[in-house]
Amino acid sequence: MAMLLRKSGVEDVPFEARRLSEQMLRGADLVLPLTRAHRSLVVELWPAAVRRTFTLREFARLLRWVDPSALPAGTPADRLRAAIPLAAAERGRERTSGDDDDVIDPFRLREEVYEDSFAQITSAVEVIVEVLMRS
Repeated sequence: MAMLLRKSGVEDVPFEARRLSEQMLRGADLVLPLTRAHRSLVVELWPAAVRRTFTLREFARLLRWVDPSALPAGTPADRLRAAIPLAAAERGRERTSGDDDDVIDPFRLREEVYEDSFAQITSAVEVIVEVLMRS
């Protein structure tokens, strides 16, 4: 994945995984795990996080339903905070599967699977950025 980040012009800074805690969730405005299974684990750890926890691809998909005029004209951070409850309100609008909302886990698989996973992440992030940067 680091190689794909570099090829895309993104600096791959060192990262150290940490065990998710209720305290982290309490302080988070938005939680974006990559799979429905991980989303379920987040909500199981702290049920109050349910309205602000989406898979990355789910959040991008739901943002497409949000009326841009409902978002404030402020900063992208302001728009993101306003978009979270609006996206949550769109849940259930359409039936989806894990294939629609989950990012493929490429761990120990072929390079092509890493590329597919990276493409899914990139596509979702581009949608989110587009919505938040719209004026």
